[in-house]
Order: sequence, then structure tokens, then C-alpha cells
Amino acid sequence: MTASHGKLRPFRFLATLFGGSVLCKLLTDAAWVCHRLRVFPPASPRAQSHIQLRQQIVNQNEMYPSTYNFRHDEQQQKAIDAVMDGRHVLITGGAGVGKTETTNAILKRLDEKFGEDAHDKVVVTASTGVSAVLMGGCTLHCAAGISVPQFTSDFKKIRNQPYKQAWEQLEVLIIDEVSMISGEFFDQFEEQVRKLRNNDQPFGGLQLVLVGDFAQLPPVVTKPPAETWKLVDQKRLAKEKRAFIPKGPRSYHELFLNRGMLFQSKSFWNLCDHDLQVISLTTPHRHHSDAELPDVLRSLRAGSDSERRAAIKRLNALCYRPEERAPFCHNNDQVWLFSHNKCVDIENTRRLKSLPYKPVTFTAKDKVKPEESDNQTLFETRSQLLAKSSFFKATSDVPKEIVLKENAWVMLCANVDTAQGLVNGAVGRVMKLSNGKGTERQYVLVDFDDIGPAFINPYTFHSKIPGVGTCERKQIPLRLAWAITHHRSQGKTLSNVKVDPRAFAYGQAYVAVSRARSSENLRLLEPAKLSDFKVNPAVPRWMQYLQHRDLKAREEIGHWLDETLPWSSSKQRSPWPRRG
Repeated sequence: MTASHGKLRPFRFLATLFGGSVLCKLLTDAAWVCHRLRVFPPASPRAQSHIQLRQQIVNQNEMYPSTYNFRHDEQQQKAIDAVMDGRHVLITGGAGVGKTETTNAILKRLDEKFGEDAHDKVVVTASTGVSAVLMGGCTLHCAAGISVPQFTSDFKKIRNQPYKQAWEQLEVLIIDEVSMISGEFFDQFEEQVRKLRNNDQPFGGLQLVLVGDFAQLPPVVTKPPAETWKLVDQKRLAKEKRAFIPKGPRSYHELFLNRGMLFQSKSFWNLCDHDLQVISLTTPHRHHSDAELPDVLRSLRAGSDSERRAAIKRLNALCYRPEERAPFCHNNDQVWLFSHNKCVDIENTRRLKSLPYKPVTFTAKDKVKPEESDNQTLFETRSQLLAKSSFFKATSDVPKEIVLKENAWVMLCANVDTAQGLVNGAVGRVMKLSNGKGTERQYVLVDFDDIGPAFINPYTFHSKIPGVGTCERKQIPLRLAWAITHHRSQGKTLSNVKVDPRAFAYGQAYVAVSRARSSENLRLLEPAKLSDFKVNPAVPRWMQYLQHRDLKAREEIGHWLDETLPWSSSKQRSPWPRRG
């Protein structure tokens, strides 16, 4: 019997002893009572693990009632139907058109379709940790067991235990924020999945659901260390466009360079030729209350240079207020967006230190749940892999320690209660807090914008790695929110935003200015310029192909092998973005 069942025994006893008042309260939700009060026979460790995973799915379903009852627009419903028909689907569209809402609805339908086997048949991944945590999955790199690949041979790790069996059983792979998956990664990954599953179909017969907007953040590219690059066979690089370094007297390592956009891969176009359905969402759900901002954003995302100039002029007229430019002219309910982490950290630290209250530290409780195995060595290997997961590292999107004070401005970083508006990105002010010492429980009382006061308790974040197990971190789901980066803001809806439009990456400024619900809730720290809204040259060609199915545009998109290495010429400014 699970712990949750055991905790309810006193309630049943008290209900019987004191006239059933407590029992009557429980009976207001018969389904809840039936689920909680069932007595289960002793289960095997693996069965218990499955029960826990199923309970997570049940809890998630209860957590998103608005998604389940959400009235989808025509294109959203078309995407849901296509996935349920078993087709490969790319769900794309600009900021705020309901891609996440559609994905959540698809997850629910797939859960209904596969029932008890859903956690073995469907895996949810994302290109970034932020998106993965929000979706309750893990990064694609983590799911494949390759971490951050340095060599193309690293992709072969997916064919080793404990990943192999999980990928053999899988039927549906969901990848969120696909704009940040490179073409080179997609090709290397697809080849290994196909070999692992011993199936010549794209991705070995897996059904793919890709979600994202290529006009937003692109893949992040890191130059190999100088010592490594010196070893590259330059003649072979010039001829084959691949970088090899010596491995032994007669063998070589091929470097993985993360080149190109996903739609510049052979694997992507193989999917297209195998009936990939591309569905563009267009209804501005986030910005539905604003008459002008949706048109401005459409032009910034996909307009010509002249259209983008006009859109920027209009954006400045709507959102730049010189009187609010001074550094100490703060509106405490605004979230400031900067392109670089350094600016974010400086602003948040300064603002927290300025508060005259005692700091309170919340320390997370971590747990790993490896998949059960009769092979003790394999079980221990799984445990070690989970313990070393990037989910627990210092750079994790869920920090081990969080320091807060009363009056601190914070952002919710989990969907705690969608029906009440307590969703990822909701912001508010800390009213009261307790770190749970002694007999007290941990909590933070936050006065949220447009919602009011709400108690935020420790929340269990999950990262499920197929075939390995689940990482859990129980932590207060809040972070300081006077400032965040443009990258971290992707996917969020913010109630009141102040944006530094200066950007170093393709799509970065567009992501930042599209977070607010309306121009009334958006302010610019500086006037925006055309140079801030950098556009990847391949993206307009992709959009042209998407609109007209123009074969010439498809040819002009090119292949990731043809992408110029940004460090190959000291005089050439890098066209590839780097994370700040």
C-alpha cells in the first residue's frame, strides 16, 4: 500500500467516530474517494513504479482542466486529429498562438489511447531544460543518453542499455522547441534510432510530433576548444565539410559541430516525403485583446525589411516611454528581460539585497527512481546515470537552493493550478514565507497579479529518462523575477514586461517582445532597431517553401553541411548565436 493510502486511515476512523462529517466532505468527489481509498495487494517494485508514473499522469490531468475543456480553434483541432491518426506532425506558428495548449491536449489524447502503457509508448522531450521541465519530460539529449555530444560517435550511446529497450518499445516521440535542434543533430540522432529499431522507415517507424517556431531561438553553437581545433585535418574538412581529429595511428574522431537548422537536415525532408503534415497555428490567443500588437509581431516574424521597419516604428510608438528609461524608475510588477545572464543576475541580486527583510533559504529534496531490474549491476548503473543527470547540476533549471525575502518579486516556474491561473510565468510579490524548520511546513504566500494571494508549497519536478528512470526534485517552484533572460522567457506569458531589445541571437528580440498579452503591458528600455531583430537567412526561405511549396525555395534552404563555420575566418562576424 502506498504512503498516500496509509495517510487516509485516520480520516476514515474519525469519520466513523464523529458522525461522518469528514467522510461527507470526501464524498463530494466520489471519483477521488474511490481512487484514494482502494486497497491494493502488495505490488512488485516495478509495478509500484508504474503505479507512481500513472498517478503522475492522473495528477497532471487534474492539474490542467482548462486544457481538457479548452475550445480549440480549427488548426489546433486539425493538429490533434492528425496526431491521433498516426501521422508525423510539425506544429508551428508565431508566439502566443497556442502551441503549448495544443501539445497538452495531444498528450491527454495519447494517454487515453495507450492507457496503462502510455509511459512506455510516449516520451515527451524538448530542446531545452526550461521547456522539458514545463512539459514534465526531459531534454532530447538526456532521453538519448548523449548529454552534450562532442563527437558523432556519442550518438551511438542510445543503442546501449539502459536506453536501447526503451527506444525499441517507443511509439510516439514529442519534441518541443524544435527550433533549437540543429540539422546536424537531427540527422545523427535519426540514423542511430533507425539502426537501433532495425527499421528502414524514418526514425525507425517512430511517430514524431514536432512543436516550435523556427523564427524564434535557433540552435546554440559552441566552438570546440582551440587545442582540439588545431588537430582538425583541414584538407579533409575542405573536401568533405566534416571535422576529423586523430583517435589513434589509423583512426579518427569526427567532431560534432551542431550546424544548421532542423529543416536543413536530410532526415527532416525524408519525413516530409513520408507525409509529414505541417500545421501552422495563426490565431493570436495570447494577444487576442490587443488590436495592434498581433500585426506588429507578424511583420517582425515574417515580413520584408520594409514591413519590419514599419513594424519597429509602430512598436516604438506603442511601447517606448523615454520617461521610464532611468535605471531607478521601477514598476515593481514588471518583469525585466535582458539578453545576457549577467544583466539579469546583477538586477535580481541588487533588488533582493535592497529589501530590508531577513533572507530565507529553501533547499530542495532530491530523489531518483531507477527502473526496476533483476540485474543488480544494471539497476546500479541506472541509479548512477540518474544521480549524474543535468537535472540535478548547478546549472539546472530547478535550483538546489532558492533565497527569497518578503516583498521579493517572484515568478512561478510550474503549472501549479491552471484553473486558478497559477501557471508557469505568473508573477507576484512575496507576502510571507517559511522554510519549514521544526514542525512548520514549507510555504511561500504570494500575492499574484490578477489572481490574489495564494500559498505556494514545495512542488515535485520530474525528469523522466526513457529506460533509465525518473529524477525528482522537490522545491518551491519560484524564482526571482525582477529580471530574466530572453531565452528563459521563451514559452512564457507575462502580465507586465519591460524589455531591453538589444539582442545577439536570431529571433531573440522577437521572443522577448512577444511575451506580453498586449502593448499596454509592454515597455521598451531602449528604442528598438532593425538590427535587434536578427533573422536567420534560412528561415524566410523555409517560410516561402511552407507557403507556396516552392521546390526552388527548398533547394535554396540548403543543407547543414554547407553552413559556414563562424570561427573559420577572423574577419567574419559569427552568424550563429551564442547564449549569454
